Amino acid sequence: MKEFDQENDNRKIRDYDSITSFLGSWGHFQMRIFLALAISILPNGFTGIYIVFVGDTPPHECYIPENNNISKVWKNLTIPLETVDGITKRSSCWRLDLEIVRNYSQKNIIPNVDVNVSEIPREKCLDGWTYSKKIYQSTIVTDWDLVCDDAYKTPLTTSIHYVGVLVGTMVSGQMSDRFGRKPLLFIMMALQTIATTAQIFSPSWEIFTFIFCFVGAGGYSNYTIAFVLGSEILSPKTRVVFCSLGVFMGSAVGYMLMPAVAYFIRDWRMLLVAMAASGLIYIPLWWLLSESPRWLLSQGRVKDAEIILRNAAKINKVEVPEEIFSPAEIEDALSKSNEKTNPLVILKNCNIATITLLCASLWMIITISYYALLLNTSNLHGDPYLNCFLSAVTEVPAYLIALLLLQFCSRHLCQSSSLFLGGVMILCVRLIPIDLPTVGVLLEMLGKFGVTAAFCVVYSVTSELFPTVIRNTAMGCCSMAARIATIISPFIIYLGKYYKALPYIVMGVLAICGGIICFMLPETYGRTLPETIPQMQQIYSKVEGFSCKKMDGQKVRDYDTITSFLGSWGPFQMRIFLALAISIIPNGFVGIYIVFVGDTPPHECRIPENNNISKIWKNVTIPLETVNGVTKHSSCWRLNLEMVRNYSQKNIIPHVDVNVSEIPWETCLDGWTYSKEVYQSTIVTEWNLVCENQYKNPLTTSIHYIGVLLGVLFAGQLSDRFGRKPILFVMMAIQTVGLTAQIFSPSWETFLLIFFIVGAGGYSNYVIAFVLGVEVLNPKTRVVFSSLGVFMSSALGYMAMPAVAFFLREWRMLLIPMAASGLIYIPLWWFIPESPRWLLSQGRVAEAEAILKDAAKLNKVEVPEAIFTQSEVEKFLMMQDKKFNILILLKSCNIFTTALLCSSLWMIVAMNYYALILNTSNLQGDPYLNCFLSAATEVPAYTIVLLLLRYSSRRICQSSTLLLGGIMIICVNLIPIDLPSVAVLLEMVGKFGITSAFCVLYAFTAELFPTVIRNTAMGCCSTAARIGTIISPFIIYLGLYFRALPYIAMGVTAISGSGFCFILPETHGKALPETLSDMQQIYGNCGKKQKEAENEENTHM
Repeated sequence: MKEFDQENDNRKIRDYDSITSFLGSWGHFQMRIFLALAISILPNGFTGIYIVFVGDTPPHECYIPENNNISKVWKNLTIPLETVDGITKRSSCWRLDLEIVRNYSQKNIIPNVDVNVSEIPREKCLDGWTYSKKIYQSTIVTDWDLVCDDAYKTPLTTSIHYVGVLVGTMVSGQMSDRFGRKPLLFIMMALQTIATTAQIFSPSWEIFTFIFCFVGAGGYSNYTIAFVLGSEILSPKTRVVFCSLGVFMGSAVGYMLMPAVAYFIRDWRMLLVAMAASGLIYIPLWWLLSESPRWLLSQGRVKDAEIILRNAAKINKVEVPEEIFSPAEIEDALSKSNEKTNPLVILKNCNIATITLLCASLWMIITISYYALLLNTSNLHGDPYLNCFLSAVTEVPAYLIALLLLQFCSRHLCQSSSLFLGGVMILCVRLIPIDLPTVGVLLEMLGKFGVTAAFCVVYSVTSELFPTVIRNTAMGCCSMAARIATIISPFIIYLGKYYKALPYIVMGVLAICGGIICFMLPETYGRTLPETIPQMQQIYSKVEGFSCKKMDGQKVRDYDTITSFLGSWGPFQMRIFLALAISIIPNGFVGIYIVFVGDTPPHECRIPENNNISKIWKNVTIPLETVNGVTKHSSCWRLNLEMVRNYSQKNIIPHVDVNVSEIPWETCLDGWTYSKEVYQSTIVTEWNLVCENQYKNPLTTSIHYIGVLLGVLFAGQLSDRFGRKPILFVMMAIQTVGLTAQIFSPSWETFLLIFFIVGAGGYSNYVIAFVLGVEVLNPKTRVVFSSLGVFMSSALGYMAMPAVAFFLREWRMLLIPMAASGLIYIPLWWFIPESPRWLLSQGRVAEAEAILKDAAKLNKVEVPEAIFTQSEVEKFLMMQDKKFNILILLKSCNIFTTALLCSSLWMIVAMNYYALILNTSNLQGDPYLNCFLSAATEVPAYTIVLLLLRYSSRRICQSSTLLLGGIMIICVNLIPIDLPSVAVLLEMVGKFGITSAFCVLYAFTAELFPTVIRNTAMGCCSTAARIGTIISPFIIYLGLYFRALPYIAMGVTAISGSGFCFILPETHGKALPETLSDMQQIYGNCGKKQKEAENEENTHM
């Protein structure tokens, strides 16, 4: 009994929040600490941020001395014009050679008449610069000429400031863990105030920058220490409010005040006077703040901690227990007084090192985006003071939203959602046309909102992850990593001088990557703060997939174990592998050949031959149009032919006697003429699917995918009911017959109806073949089949198609080899067996045994006397009367959630995959070569996936491929229009990522669901995918309205999908589930008891 009491006491000391619960959550003491720390952080809204105004570069140009004997006309031309980011303006760093200009002026030579001004040599601003005083009276840039060759000094100033921040946070973190939170807090606040005051008297840039380093050393250290002090003193409920409305809101208020002060004080030295004076508010705070009782206890100073807690109880007017700490707790605290924890402790344990590394990465990513956006406010369109104020205002709702998220949501959801929002918005900024600057600013503010919320959340997450004894050291290490990012951030903005979109690409991609990283951290929502390192290890080593120790696989009696006598790779497996792979080759054609069969060649209105129109008028009858920046002949309009004929007959000369632009237009009443440079014919040229009828082209593909949708929906259930093999061959027959019938289509409507039937058969056999291979082959061969078997075969067909289409330019002739490829299905009937797994799920044990014995004979291996034990046979026979339909996916919370998430992923991946395929004909260059390249990207994709599936978790495989694809797709439209090859390359890399994701998704989904409903589930997911494919043609169609829209839609959905996969169960290394109860047992029951799950399965569906 005594041992139990001692153990109980030891457990209580680890929970400081329970010991101090008598103080209540929100009393006068907590309010005093809350407000005092919030006020102490107000000046941090200035520090490091005032460089936005103090270091801004106003418009400037070379100084032209007054007494230089240059006429007014020549003086106006001495500063040459330059085009920067599409805007023509006077040069900031060059002038015409002043000696030559003076000579021309004295000789009364007229510029651009007697001499070509553009041929006069240029020189640098040898006499200095003149600066606009419209916004600023002075800045450090105007005082010390930090422009042109010295322009790098402006971002370097900020970077050196952040070097000071880095050193300050690193040193102060360890010192506050050693000597206490309160003394170091005030030392750092004093350092910040004194250094800011000293900056006012800086005689040179070098001295200013040197002192700015000390401002950084003090400015952010007190911020971090104040945060830790508040987290340790306040109760859990108050702590969440403090982490958002206290610390961050205090900084945001200071940040909002700064542009208001700067608006009235336009001289940088006077502005710093106000910044330094704000430090006076620190003085009275010494008597309002106390030391952290948590820290005192970790140092064994129990009496000091008791005094503070009793004083707090007095302020809150609550009764103090006779003994705040039990004797065992006091003894434990005293035993720790000589333990000094140094930063190296985070490297000595795998869990702590991993958590620290991930946290440091998140801090770097968030900080680089946050400060780069903050420093970029002066570069935005509009008034810099207003932009800075708006940037500050976004922080208020961000912190309020973060407060709500932290109170009610998991830390994973809080961190990932805010980072995803910020990253996607930042990437989208440069997709906005240059003539809509307000929309660009709005998107950047939304990006700042997301990143600011993420910054708020990461502070809370990090403080909750680490124990008291190393919390401040860990926060210091993370903050140090963040300061490395802040050192880089000014140069991220500086990249915009070379290519304006680069800063946004870097920030957006990093933020999205951070949204993925946060899922790798342990969840801390609802957990008590750890006090010691052992307690931290105890809590987080239990997190699934996080412990550094290798987990033993769960031993479940399964089909793979039963059939292990067959070996991994024998003649039987090879025969199945090759037969199913060959059966999928024609799927490389189906649905893809519409890229050529349904392509729209260049066309224009037909002008009848015998129309009495002269050649000169015939040449102008088709008007010019500008589409996506390219001027070309109109495809859907012509000049009114009757008026043109009258003008021609009267010998009126176009553009001379009459303004051609005033002649009314009319539609192509006599049809169209089509270019035959690429195609002899397509369904578009045969049935005029252009202009008013151009919607029929994407509709054709969508109707085909509706057929696919219905086909996979019913084929999945049919193959679960009647077997994999018979339904596989029925669907292959439907596909081949449908393709043959299409050749003889008399109209678009007939073609469309048959194309619907082709879709019903074409993808159903693909899914069934995949499931059949997964069920027959063993785990090692299954991984190879999922990539090099199924998908590589489809890729081979896909690559062969453009080669065939290159030689057959007439659409009906092209369909003949497509249909003929179906003949390879006939001999496969004798090579492909039924799935023994499916037979066992139907209780047909004897048939399954016969197939396995034939397989053993082929592999020349010995068959066990009894392949199945008596208990296994009984289990299979019990299953023979159980029939499942698609409604089973709705009956269980676990199965429904998994099916819903899988279906969402299938829809996203399929929409992106087919939209990219259908877009190949719209890319720059030869459509046949582009289609071949698009197909060729699938070969390395499937090879990489083979390696990923073998050695990586399914979640990592799925998220990394989707993330790569999404980012590359969004970046396509960030490439300048004069670099089409780079854009094509990025789109192919995006296609590589999406293709890999599709391959992983098939394997992942097949491993999630049990044999009894696997094909039904795959059919349901494939149905969702077909909804995505139905949408995909219209995603491309959006490009007719705004060229970037398809890429935005595809990229954003792909990136969103990369987050979904972390919600799914991990299947890597687990056995394939055979029954519903197997699935429930492996993946959990959504709160249901195991007995309920078994009863649910025993219900006759």
